[in-house]
Amino acid sequence: MSYISSLRIVVVLLFLGSNLTAVNSAWSQESFVLKGLQIDLVAVSPCEKYIAASGTPNDPYTAVGMLMIWEKATRKEIFRHRMGPMSRISGVCFSPDGKHLATDGSDVDGYFVVIWDFINKKKVTVLRNDVMERSVTYSPDGKYLACTADAEGDGYEVLLWDTGKLENPVRLFKQNDFMHTVRFSNDSKYLACACRSRIVNGDDSVTTEGYIRVVDIANRNVSTTFRGFKEISGSIMFSSDDKLLAAINSGQGAPLQIIDFGGKRKTVTTLTTHNVFTLQAIFTSDSKWVVVGGSESAPGKKGENEGTVQIWNLDTKILYKKFKAHDFPVSNMFLARDNRTLITADVNNVKVWTLPAEWFTRQER
Repeated sequence: MSYISSLRIVVVLLFLGSNLTAVNSAWSQESFVLKGLQIDLVAVSPCEKYIAASGTPNDPYTAVGMLMIWEKATRKEIFRHRMGPMSRISGVCFSPDGKHLATDGSDVDGYFVVIWDFINKKKVTVLRNDVMERSVTYSPDGKYLACTADAEGDGYEVLLWDTGKLENPVRLFKQNDFMHTVRFSNDSKYLACACRSRIVNGDDSVTTEGYIRVVDIANRNVSTTFRGFKEISGSIMFSSDDKLLAAINSGQGAPLQIIDFGGKRKTVTTLTTHNVFTLQAIFTSDSKWVVVGGSESAPGKKGENEGTVQIWNLDTKILYKKFKAHDFPVSNMFLARDNRTLITADVNNVKVWTLPAEWFTRQER
């Protein structure tokens, strides 16, 4: 999963929450357990007022997607939508003004992007396409909506809508290589796209290469390509000042690569993070730290893994803190602008953590 779009958003894609329970813990955390449901994505609105969620039931014979939204402060459910049969939501993103929510996915009628007025519980726009969209995201200035698309045998492309019109999208570029995640820079000038190519060797074995293409939105062209990845997994993320771009290299002990996007336009830092796999990385608001979520071997439990959060200092390249957050891999994260509230999720529950104030303020570690 995606899937979650920026330091300002957290979307939690879930299924029915009548079994939602709150559990308090001494570790400054609140846990929301979703029994019988598998969480796909987690996110929060830019104003940090709403949490949204979607997922699939544990029952393998039930293929119905559901979208839910709560008030973050009260945990009061304010919106719920149960989709029809054979449906799935593959991307969710709040608009920058917090008034709308965009989802993409598929159902028996094909592929869609839906814009929701979730306060008034209604659809604003339904965009039907003949291509499968994923990773829908708003630009931070609210002017554009973008996603990747699979043309079912005819390559992959990046679609861009003007939110003022929401008519036929602009096709920014098309290629044969797979594309799975897009992310706008915080100044809305660039769109980064995570791609993967398959290379057939002379002995018929197949290797993969991951790379990032960056589109200049004003000129509608690919301005930069970053290579050197085995395969990009999980999220890609800009720092709040757009000087850094983080991408996760797939594989065991997958390194997190930090690209100097504002200057040298190349990888300047590589961190060897989780020893099983890494899924999410987000910068603190001052861009001096990176918080990383994924899966590691459970201490003293041979063959078992657990979901952990790691906090790295980008100046010293030292792992400062690490803690177990979930029984399963940490697949979604959100960090508030004050660097105190951290939201994490695995397939079963969502946890809200209150981090100690001194964690990101002391200069020496």
